[in-house]
Amino acid sequence: MVSSVVSDASTLPEVKPLRHSEIPNVTKTTDTAFFTEADLIGTYRRMTPDRNRSLLMRQRQKLAVAILMASSIHRHAALSVAGGDGILIFTDPDSALSRRRRIADKLLRVVVEGANRIIYSIDSKEQKVRTAEWDRKMEAAVASSIGDEVKEMISLDMLAVAPARQGLGYGTALVLSVAEKADAEGRSVWVITNQNTASYYAQFGFSTVKEVLFGEKNPTYNGPPVIASIMVRKPKD
Repeated sequence: MVSSVVSDASTLPEVKPLRHSEIPNVTKTTDTAFFTEADLIGTYRRMTPDRNRSLLMRQRQKLAVAILMASSIHRHAALSVAGGDGILIFTDPDSALSRRRRIADKLLRVVVEGANRIIYSIDSKEQKVRTAEWDRKMEAAVASSIGDEVKEMISLDMLAVAPARQGLGYGTALVLSVAEKADAEGRSVWVITNQNTASYYAQFGFSTVKEVLFGEKNPTYNGPPVIASIMVRKPKD
């Protein structure tokens, strides 16, 4: 239950729509939050034996984040705490949007996807192999665990809090904002996370519907398999 996460929502930091002026800080937030070993999925996809052949990897990631943030602001799908020290990106289902919004969102997705193809086109060979593994396995896993219902759900696409600000309720405030929106609309929310953070989302009522292994058959990877969890939160009354 959401109520078990925080007894007094008034003590949480204020959540606001992300503004364009906050994007530079958001790129710093995501950089420090995701370029760590704690980001198991990102580390697996990024830290390949041939990563030195991937030019300007960190700078390209920042550019991709900036483009995503700008498009998410236009989609009214970006939430912020403390000027971008905490950030959440979500996607509404098409059925929740007006025809005009659906067309605009589709165009924005095309632009972002095109930009990402260019940005990541100079990834190393093994990085591309692992990205293809991710895309293939996750598409199949979502189809088998959620199916067509995913078209009516809100997707929680990104949650990041600057390491220096973690533990202050930023993430809780952001997730609760989306949970309350979903409850008001009678919609489920789904998210993809890793084995280290699945318990965090469970506090908000998310349940794991599928676990997917990565790297277990990759001869260039010597670590334990990385587990990605697909989690779903049903709407509350």
